[in-house]
Amino acid sequence: MEQIKRNSQRVIDSMQSNLDSEVRSRNDALRIKKKMEGDLNEMEIQLSHANRQAAEAQKQLRNVQGQLMFLPGLQNHLYIRGHKMRWIRLQGISGCYNWWYHFFCS
Repeated sequence: MEQIKRNSQRVIDSMQSNLDSEVRSRNDALRIKKKMEGDLNEMEIQLSHANRQAAEAQKQLRNVQGQLMFLPGLQNHLYIRGHKMRWIRLQGISGCYNWWYHFFCS
């Protein structure tokens, strides 16, 4: 009878040890789950900020591209003005300011 009692106590102790181990494992798993959820929330916030920054960058890029559409016209304008200045230098014209202003600004 004493042997059965000791064996039973060993089984109970073993079961209690297993139960304690499972409780620790469960608590660790819950702690890890909460940490991962927090990390996920932080990453979602960072993603939101990154998406906002990307949208702003795309908006600025479209604005720059829109401004660059006028660049060929500006280049052509400057090219013509340069030709006019060279023509004046070649002619040696120093005429009046009004003539010069009319010639370049018209």
